[in-house]
Amino acid sequence: MVAIHAQRPQVDLFRFFWREIEMLGARVYQPQDYDRAIQMIAEGLPIARLVTDRHPLSGVQAASDALNGNATAMKSLIEIGGAA
Repeated sequence: MVAIHAQRPQVDLFRFFWREIEMLGARVYQPQDYDRAIQMIAEGLPIARLVTDRHPLSGVQAASDALNGNATAMKSLIEIGGAA
């Protein structure tokens, strides 16, 4: 799941401690990743196939269900506030 929050999220560290939950943060993209993606598109990468489906915000669970266990699924876009 990808998200950028308008405000810093509050995290209850006691919940992590008592439930022995792990949290991992990662910054996904580096500048060279964008350069490579542009190059791949220019070389004919079939980008239309990368989006598996689109769902409205009310369909987040359906989007997750559709991707779960689907070996050919890539990305499910969630449309917020109208068409994406």
